[in-house]
Amino acid sequence: MVEQGSAYEIMVEDLSDRVLSLEEELVSAQQVIREMEEAADITAEMEEVQTEELKALNREMEDRETTIRNLEEAIKMQRKREEDFQRTVSNYRSMVETLKQEKKALLELHQGGEGEKSDLVS
Repeated sequence: MVEQGSAYEIMVEDLSDRVLSLEEELVSAQQVIREMEEAADITAEMEEVQTEELKALNREMEDRETTIRNLEEAIKMQRKREEDFQRTVSNYRSMVETLKQEKKALLELHQGGEGEKSDLVS
């Protein structure tokens, strides 16, 4: 009976050691679970922030693309105005040259006509 009591005592000690060991493992596992839950919360917050930043960047990119399209259109319009202006200046110069030639021809005709009159009068 003493041996049986001793065996029970050893078994109780072993079981107590196992229970303590399992309790320590449980505490450690619970700590790991808390840390993982905190990490999951932080990850979720970071994903939310990242999503908002991505939306903001997309809006900014769309705004810039719109600005670029508007500027390209303004450049096209300005180039067309410049071409129109150059055409107008070219037409003006051509008209001035034509008027100078007509004036010269009229002056020559006028002077030639006066010469003939003076020949007739003399």
